[in-house]
Amino acid sequence: MDITLDIVALAVFVICIIIYGIMIVYGLKHPDISRKGSLNLIFEQYVDERVKDSPLIAVQASRNLIMANSAFLSALLVLLGLLLAFYPDIFAEGTISDSSISIGFLQLIVMVTVIVFCLFNFVLAIRMHVRFTLLISSHPEKINICGITGLQFTKNTLISAQNHWSFGLRGLFYLITVMAWLADPILFLIGAVGVTAYLIFFEDIFDKKLSETPCEEELSIND
Repeated sequence: MDITLDIVALAVFVICIIIYGIMIVYGLKHPDISRKGSLNLIFEQYVDERVKDSPLIAVQASRNLIMANSAFLSALLVLLGLLLAFYPDIFAEGTISDSSISIGFLQLIVMVTVIVFCLFNFVLAIRMHVRFTLLISSHPEKINICGITGLQFTKNTLISAQNHWSFGLRGLFYLITVMAWLADPILFLIGAVGVTAYLIFFEDIFDKKLSETPCEEELSIND
C-alpha cells in the first residue's frame, strides 16, 4: 500500500470537510443563496401553519423522526462496536514513515470520529424534537418570556432539530467514503470529493432557482 497516497487522501478528505462546513454555515446565515437556508424558512412557515391548524400533526411527524433517529443511533453503535472488536483484522497494516503510527490506526480514528459526530447530532436531534413536541402543543403564540416569544422559540427548536438531523445524515455520507478507504485510498479520495461536490452543488448550497428569484423579491410580493 502506498503510504503517501493514504496521507494525501486523508488531507483531501479534511479539506473537503472544511470547505463544506464553511459553506453550509454561510448558507444557513444567507437563506437567499442556499437550499438548506431556504428550507429553514419553510420550517418556520410550517410552525405557523401547525399552530393555527393542528399541532397534533406536528407532534406525530416529530415522533416519526425520533424513531428514525433512534434507528440510526442503534445501527451506528453496533458498527462502532464491530470496528473496535475487529480492529486488527479490518484495518490496514503499515506505518507512516519516520513514525510508529499505523495507517490502520488513522483509519480507525477517522472512522470513530465521524461515527461520534453522527451520534452526537442524532442524539441532539431527538432532544430537540422532544422539546418541539412539548412546545408546539402548549399554545406557543400566547407565550412571551423576557422578550422572547414562545412561537419564535418553537421555530428555532424545530430548525435546530432539523439541522442536527441533516448534519447526522451528511456524516453518514462521509462515513461511507471513509469506509471505502479500507478498500483503497483512491476510492476514499474520489468519494470525499464526490460527496462534497454533490452536497454543495445538488443538495444543500447552490440552487439556480434561488439566484433567479431571490427571497427578498418573494417576500415583497407576498407583503
